[in-house]
Amino acid sequence: VALGTGLVAAWQWYRSSKVAIDPGWGLPGTGAYIEPVDPELRALDLQVAADHAFQRTGRLNASASLWTAASVLFSAASAIAGALSSTT
Repeated sequence: VALGTGLVAAWQWYRSSKVAIDPGWGLPGTGAYIEPVDPELRALDLQVAADHAFQRTGRLNASASLWTAASVLFSAASAIAGALSSTT
């Protein structure tokens, strides 16, 4: 169980490191890339996209930290059970 929860935690940490900032400037169905001409609108689009990416990263990090805590808990329980079983 500790191994499984540890692997899930590692996967969540990995996914949180791969979140991209996508301002959504692609034209649907065309593959074309277009960005605002106005520098203020461009900066606003990038800021909103960065905020969304940071929120997603934060959620993934929170999930990964909980999975890590579960892995540590199960590892400790395994160590305690092993120590108790060797003394009896």
